[in-house]
Amino acid sequence: MYQSHYDQIWIREATDNLPTDVIMTNNPFFPSFMADVTNKQFMYINETEDLDVIIPRLADHGIQRFALVTEEHMPIDVPSQIGNIAIQKSAPLIYDLVSIQTTRTGKEP
Repeated sequence: MYQSHYDQIWIREATDNLPTDVIMTNNPFFPSFMADVTNKQFMYINETEDLDVIIPRLADHGIQRFALVTEEHMPIDVPSQIGNIAIQKSAPLIYDLVSIQTTRTGKEP
């Protein structure tokens, strides 16, 4: 048991150093592995469609960045846009949310 916890130390340190407070994952055990990481909010997502609900909520709460840590054998495709929110990959695992401004006609400028 000690060995399994020791092997996870580098994962905890890497997670703790991610430049965001919100971490999404499709690994149901990842948050429990990171129990010592208290400065992050972990969110479980099962599939790409979950992002359609979560991304607008993050943006509504002023969150502009998140990390996505997925299972190697279960990748999640991150769309480039959901509604009026552009999703830009800014670094490995890191995505930025950018509001897309529209004109009065509802079209992008």
